[in-house]
Amino acid sequence: MTAFPTLFCSPHPPSNLLSNPNQGSSERSIYPIQINNLTVTYGLYDALRDINVTIQPGRLTGITGPNGAGKSTLLKAVLGLVPSQKGTIYFGCHPLIKCQERVAYVPQRTLVDWSYPATVWDVVMMGRVQKTGLFHPFSALSRQVGMAALNRVEMGAYRN
Repeated sequence: MTAFPTLFCSPHPPSNLLSNPNQGSSERSIYPIQINNLTVTYGLYDALRDINVTIQPGRLTGITGPNGAGKSTLLKAVLGLVPSQKGTIYFGCHPLIKCQERVAYVPQRTLVDWSYPATVWDVVMMGRVQKTGLFHPFSALSRQVGMAALNRVEMGAYRN
């Protein structure tokens, strides 16, 4: 028997999720993520089969299950990092694929060469490459967006 992930939702996010509950309220989502009949396979193995779930905004949602249950695969499918064989994923009334440039993902494990000479600024600006193109200089707007992102998480002082 194949184990599949289980989702649980809390109607209230933890109070420490935001230090200031009003901060960023205009940017909080009012739209649910709707997953319908999602199936992802690896070769002949169904990693996910006919997953149906609605993730409501403003709730803390957890995905639980044993190793190999498909938790990471579900997140990767939502992010478009693995192809699905069938099913749809919507953010509000839009296919999620149209919103993916506003999504960030930090994997459980990374393969990082810690000797590679990259600053915090370099890493943040890597997120702007899709706007400017590879090997093109960053525009003033891209630099402003990068600095605003660093300041938002109080990392501006660690830029270099």
